[in-house]
Amino acid sequence: MAEIEHFVDPLDKSHRKFHTVVDAHLPLFTAANQEGNGDIVRDLSMGDAVSRGVIGNETLGYFMVRTFLFLTDCGIRAEGIRFR
Repeated sequence: MAEIEHFVDPLDKSHRKFHTVVDAHLPLFTAANQEGNGDIVRDLSMGDAVSRGVIGNETLGYFMVRTFLFLTDCGIRAEGIRFR
């Protein structure tokens, strides 16, 4: 894995390509579920996750989806991935 540093305007954390990932579903282990020993959420679209505040902003959501796609394209099973 690698790391990037992506600078974001603190007043506008939208992403111009977010529309391409709004319907993607990632395995999310939300803060509330972590505290209550809950399940991984798999039925929430990225658009809904951002609008509900589960994911902080569009830029973060966009790069989470891109990371998920990269990992699955490399052969890692989707069932073995979760985002906290």
